[in-house]
Amino acid sequence: MTTATHRRILAATLAAAAIALAGCDNRHLIGTFDGGAGPADDGALPPDFDALSPDSSTSPPPDGRPNLPDAGDLGPLQSWTGYIENYQFKSGSDTVRIAFASDSAGNVVGKVILGNATPPPPPTDPNVGYPADLVGAGPPQIGGAAGYVAEGYAYTMRDATLSGRRLQFGVGLWELWQGWCALETPVDGSSLCVHNWGSMLSGDGMHCALLNPTTNQYEPIDCGKLQLCLYSMVCRCDATSCSVQDTGSVIEFDVTITNDLADGSTTVGGNRNVHFTKGP
Repeated sequence: MTTATHRRILAATLAAAAIALAGCDNRHLIGTFDGGAGPADDGALPPDFDALSPDSSTSPPPDGRPNLPDAGDLGPLQSWTGYIENYQFKSGSDTVRIAFASDSAGNVVGKVILGNATPPPPPTDPNVGYPADLVGAGPPQIGGAAGYVAEGYAYTMRDATLSGRRLQFGVGLWELWQGWCALETPVDGSSLCVHNWGSMLSGDGMHCALLNPTTNQYEPIDCGKLQLCLYSMVCRCDATSCSVQDTGSVIEFDVTITNDLADGSTTVGGNRNVHFTKGP
């Protein structure tokens, strides 16, 4: 089976509201909760899991989300819903949804949705920070984009493996800005997506400017762009293009599957317990 076929099958399956589970090896299943509180917000698999177009093997989605990494002969594609103990995302949700497939060597490809809010629309303006609520959380600050979670966004599973009953994967939170960074224009003399000049914030943190050392004049800049380009250094630019840094925040999941149960830990919010159940 070709890589393009793998991706087309994965895209079609992730788009479904429910995934057929018959005939699957239990080592690849995450099942019912063993008591305790379930997710705070139940519901069908969000449509944003359909992050790949049918022909995405040849062209990336328009919002710049990456294609899934390659794997060998993939097994059945399945989905699960879980929750993080004693933790809430910005929306108040504690839900985590995953969908993945694995090959016989334990290589895993899949997607992860954190929280239950509506995902941000694709970025369109390189001169305005993305997403819109990034600045709304407060004035720009050093490293302010670190740990930002876009609820509802279908993140790609990263370095995912299934070894026996142990499923491990990461989520690169800076993946969100892949499309936005690609919109940026390189700046002469800077590896960032803005000039590496001094900056100024208004008292309320909602108006920002860069100090041009040649003219000694402040030049207005969107505070969200200043946050991403200068204070967090989300993008890295060369002479011709900009791309997202691959060194941004990564959260980890490590769960053990026992029959129909999957329990483990995540670094979301520090170090928390996480539980999953089979199904959307």
